[in-house]
Amino acid sequence: MVAGGVEYLDEDAELFPDGSVHDAKLARDTEIQGVTCAGGRSVVYFPGGRLRLAWLSRPATIGAVACAAGIVYLHANAGLLNATLAAPHEFAGVAVPMGERVTLDEQGQLLEYSQRLSEDQLVGGLRCSAEFHVWLYPSGRPSVVVLSARSCSSMRMGGFSTVT
Repeated sequence: MVAGGVEYLDEDAELFPDGSVHDAKLARDTEIQGVTCAGGRSVVYFPGGRLRLAWLSRPATIGAVACAAGIVYLHANAGLLNATLAAPHEFAGVAVPMGERVTLDEQGQLLEYSQRLSEDQLVGGLRCSAEFHVWLYPSGRPSVVVLSARSCSSMRMGGFSTVT
């Protein structure tokens, strides 16, 4: 299927009621709205045709952010919503290393970012597992964490506290 000059695989294409593409798999690497999207991967559009989700076939800069190859999410204004960094980046004084994911608002301001721990450690008063990335707000407070087995054992024994 070809729509808007882009070739998609027919097998799983979903269309909006107006016949425009909502979600479809690309037949080959294709540049869409300035983003080089990976062939064999899905792209998703907002109503009206703006790109919403894509798999980058190679690192690319979206706005001022260098993104690694892989999945990226975009806002309706074409700004970056969520991606893995291809290079270290500083967001209003918060340094985020290459390889971590970031979530940005529509103005490009940092909402949260991932961080890989080298060992189980305390993050915002919670003992977090190094097996999973923690997600932090720009203030450094935890957004999403997975507790270490040691923390879970303490909780079962009643030795936990509430973080507000």
